[in-house]
Amino acid sequence: MARHVAAGREKLNFSEWSDGGTLSPNQVQEICDAVEGGEMPPASYTLVHWSAALSTDDKRALCAWPDDLRSAAARRSAKARRRVRSVRGEAR
Repeated sequence: MARHVAAGREKLNFSEWSDGGTLSPNQVQEICDAVEGGEMPPASYTLVHWSAALSTDDKRALCAWPDDLRSAAARRSAKARRRVRSVRGEAR
């Protein structure tokens, strides 16, 4: 079990992660794939820690995460472009 935890933390340690981290879209998709494929959390872990099992809603939220990150980035980018236009006095 300790090996599973160490390997998982080596790849992504949420304990050291702040402000959304710096994951690529591919890395975020890997998380979704592991969750949807039933690889995470490992069955050996959920046997001992039954509350760690992910519900359908949990899995859905994790898999929506890449799209949510991209949408948030697009909104920030659009807002920044509007600010620049406003400062320049440009019309939309």
